[in-house]
Amino acid sequence: MAGPEDFDPTGERMKVVGAFNPGVTMEDDDTVLMIRVAEAPVDEPRNSVMLPYFDVENRADSPYRISFDVLPESAIKSIGKKDVMLRAGTSRLRHLSHPVIARSIDGTSIDEIEDTPSFYPCFEHERFGMEDFRITKIDTMEPDELGFYMLDDESTFYALTYVSPHRIMGVSTSIAVTGDFRQFYRMPSPDHPQHIFTGIKDVAIFPGMFNIEERGVMLPYYAALTRPNAFSDISSPGIWMSFSPDWIHWGRDTRVIVSMNGEVTGTGSPAVRTDGWWLGAFHEVTKEGDKSVYRGKLWGMRPKEALGGRSNEFMLYTSPVLMEPNEFKDVPPGYVPNVVYPSGMAVRDGMIDIYSGEDDTYVSVRRYESNDLIKFLKSGDRRIITI
Repeated sequence: MAGPEDFDPTGERMKVVGAFNPGVTMEDDDTVLMIRVAEAPVDEPRNSVMLPYFDVENRADSPYRISFDVLPESAIKSIGKKDVMLRAGTSRLRHLSHPVIARSIDGTSIDEIEDTPSFYPCFEHERFGMEDFRITKIDTMEPDELGFYMLDDESTFYALTYVSPHRIMGVSTSIAVTGDFRQFYRMPSPDHPQHIFTGIKDVAIFPGMFNIEERGVMLPYYAALTRPNAFSDISSPGIWMSFSPDWIHWGRDTRVIVSMNGEVTGTGSPAVRTDGWWLGAFHEVTKEGDKSVYRGKLWGMRPKEALGGRSNEFMLYTSPVLMEPNEFKDVPPGYVPNVVYPSGMAVRDGMIDIYSGEDDTYVSVRRYESNDLIKFLKSGDRRIITI
């Protein structure tokens, strides 16, 4: 669908090395994508390494400006394809990522790409880039028959989550909102934003609120899928659900997809609502010899209350492998081979489009009949989760 050749670098000293892992939503009848565009220095001085960063000014109108730390080889312990290990004991990426907004009329081809980034790093926690956006259309507030909350159309807006790797703050996830993909408001305050999740990646907010019983009272909570990564040698990273009354304070964490055979799973797309289901995609990483292989699977969730269970019980389904890497034979291998990374879904007239990053280089889209996806999902595993 798209690749590095479709995007111009933001400066003469940079080149585009990847366009991948898009956040996706529908705006009227168009598909909106926030594509992660990765740029790296064109040339490096002899016997030195150039490590780019955004020269932020900690205000929302910071100029888009890239600077470089130029380090002598003596300060470098090892140099990899994506990053360098410093002798000081930390690592730095050799590229920067920022989102570029694109639009598609039919969902399968790009019709418009913004000329300059409208949302880019401006604050300290974003200094080393914005990665892997997820977009959730929030149009829900009043409770329906399944215990979710539905809004009127006039209240529709979009919630964005994105990851930032920082040399001091570590890896974190932030939240921003927009109504038009032109103006963006960072949480918790536009003037003094900060990351919301520390040490957590792959956060995708649900498009509705959950009506949860607490001390005999039904209360609405926002929900998000997350992937904590602490103590991965004890428990393989997997997908959790976290709940919040305000998008700032999160808790009530529940493990929803457990990795028991050495694989690592991570959130892919935000959930979409189809045929009475919450449906989403996620990635599963397995080691095969000396390489890591990323594949795509489906998850689906229905309230068990509709099946006679308690209001805080849900039936969770996980599918067999749906998407394999390297399925597009006419596309050469990319920057990081053997990767399909689903990051967004869109529902169109009984069809579901799943958008992914391929090899940390390209954007792909696969289109399915929604009924076929539900049947495929039911062929997998299921279990009850309690929230």
